[in-house]
Formats: sequence, C-alpha cells, structure tokens
Amino acid sequence: MTYHQLNHEQRYTIAQLHKQGSSLRAIARTIEVHVSTVSRELRRNSHKRGYSAQHAQMLAEERVAWRQHPRLFTRSLQARVAHLLQQEQWSPEQISDRLRLEGIAMVGKTTIYNWLHADKRSGEDLYSYCRHGLKYRRKRLSEPRNSKKRGRYKSILDRPEIIDEQGRMGDMEMDWILGASGSEAILTLTDRKTDYIFLEALPHGRKAKPIARAVNSRLAFLKRRGQLHSITTDNGPEFSAFRSIERGLGVPVYFARPYRSTDKPHIEHANALIRQYLPKHSSFDGLTKGDLKEIEWRLNNRPRKKLGYRTPHEVFYLNLRL
Repeated sequence: MTYHQLNHEQRYTIAQLHKQGSSLRAIARTIEVHVSTVSRELRRNSHKRGYSAQHAQMLAEERVAWRQHPRLFTRSLQARVAHLLQQEQWSPEQISDRLRLEGIAMVGKTTIYNWLHADKRSGEDLYSYCRHGLKYRRKRLSEPRNSKKRGRYKSILDRPEIIDEQGRMGDMEMDWILGASGSEAILTLTDRKTDYIFLEALPHGRKAKPIARAVNSRLAFLKRRGQLHSITTDNGPEFSAFRSIERGLGVPVYFARPYRSTDKPHIEHANALIRQYLPKHSSFDGLTKGDLKEIEWRLNNRPRKKLGYRTPHEVFYLNLRL
C-alpha cells in the first residue's frame, strides 16, 4: 500500500470513530489506510484531552513547514551555540529547543552533539563546557536499607499523591552540597513543579539547627503567600531538626527511603547542575552571597525541557501569587 499523508477529512473521521470506541482496524478500513497509519496518527497527534481533527491537522502542517524550512548549521549559529555553552552553560538540547521556541530555524541536539564530538577530535575544548564533557556512565543502584535512627517522622510513602502529580507550586525538595574541607556546606532547595532553585550558604556547616533556621528564613515568603505545601529530603542527621522546620513553616517534612535518590530526583538534578559551578572537592572559602546569587540566577534562567523550554524563573514567577 502506498503511503500518503492523511487529509483533514480523514482526520475528522478518525476523531469521530475513535470517540465512538471503534477499533483501530475498523477506522483504518473506513478511511482506506493501513492500521499502523491510524495508530501512528493517534500516538503523534493526540493531546491531553484526546484526539481532535483540528489539532492534529495543525501539528501535521507545522511538521511539513518545519521540514521545508532551511536549518543549516551556519557559522553564525555555531557561534551562538558556543556562546550559550561557554557563557550560560546550557546543554545542547536546551539550546536547540529554546531557540526553536523563539522562532529561530535551529538544528537539533544530535547535530550539536556531532559538532562537539568533531570539535573534541580536532583537539579543541568547546566540548568541555558540556556538563558531562561528552562522557556518559551508568549509575550504580544501591539496595535500600531500613533505618530506625530518627524515631517518629513522615515517610515519603505517606506523602499525598498530589505531590507526585507536580500540579502545584510549593512542594519542595531539600539537600546540601559539601565543600573541600568538609565543614563548608551550601543548602539547596528546589520546587518540584517549576524546578526553581534556591541556594543558601551554611556558615555553621552541617549542624541541624542552623540548617533549619536557614530553611525557615529562605522559604518564609512562600509561607506568607500560602504557596508552600511540603518539603521532601533525605535521612541525613543534618536534617534531624525537621520539627523546627515544620513548626516554623507550617508544612510537613517527608523523608526519602535510605539510598533511594530516585525519591527526590529534582534536587539530585539541581545539585548536579550546581556542581558545574562548584565542582566536587572545590573550596567554598571566599564564596560570597553575590557569587551564590549569580549561580542561582544562571540556573534559574536556563530553559528546561520539562517546562517546554521556558526557564524556571519564567514559570515560577508566573505561578507566584502577588
């Protein structure tokens, strides 16, 4: 069977029959196409509310227009990509899709990665500005263990489903990163919905009560607006003063299962991004509030795939109640 693009009438028929509960094979027979064509059409062009002919036709026309649009990786585009890699520390995927969002005819992330690999082979160092330096490795999984050290506390297993759905702002994840001396630390917080990152220096290191005070101070503005709902963190002793956080902010603190970094993926990803600016084993001595604000600003103004290549700053303040 020769493949042809579906037209608007066929898409209208698909929408009506699919709504009525017809099988894919019955729909394919009706519009005289292969069943895989119907399956692919529903998979590619459906949206959250289902499949509609008008929406599907719009997406199909956009794809045709995009294929016809020139996307040569010109020297000017290469210079812009290099600038965003070096100065803003954006990833190739963030660069590609953010520029497309701005209406610029841009190559895909694979083309950028191929260009960076060629750059590396030629002895240049542009590839080194990628967060992983073009090195990829598997994460080793640890077996979870039970812990009874903390006594009564709220487990992540008791967390309400609305937090997992990420449908509201104000469900935070919390952690810290350590400096070279072992006594230097920075508190890290991120919002699960918007990926907005907060950084706060911990001059007393990993002492639990000063950390609780820092958390209460940094998130107080969200509490005043009624937009703080929960905090999720790990089982380290530095968060043993969680009762002070719960009293100060009026929200529950949930604890992840031991050795389960997947229980708090947002803060793990945030910490990895922060390490671009503050590598492991680097000293935080001499790091000022202004330096932390600069890092925070850069991270919150990076486009994110999860946010449709908008930035955490854009989405966070769009959702912030005045």
